[in-house]
Amino acid sequence: MITPNGDGVNDTWVFKDLGVFKDTPSNLKIYDRNGRLIFEQSSTDKFIWDGKYNERTLPTSNYWYKITLPDRILDDWILLKNRD
Repeated sequence: MITPNGDGVNDTWVFKDLGVFKDTPSNLKIYDRNGRLIFEQSSTDKFIWDGKYNERTLPTSNYWYKITLPDRILDDWILLKNRD
């Protein structure tokens, strides 16, 4: 769960330790419940999502992610909880 309310606890969602794949980048895509891509990042270190889309706060909801690693694909959901 991510609660980006500025209290310093769970304000961002971090997926780290991508360095085990050396210089091969991994990719993260996050989608809303309608299947719209709201966030994408490629990295060789870690992914960080602040719960926003185009600098705007998103509503409380479940969001789906797909992480493409060099050796596998992970897909699951995450709860974003905002004051709305």
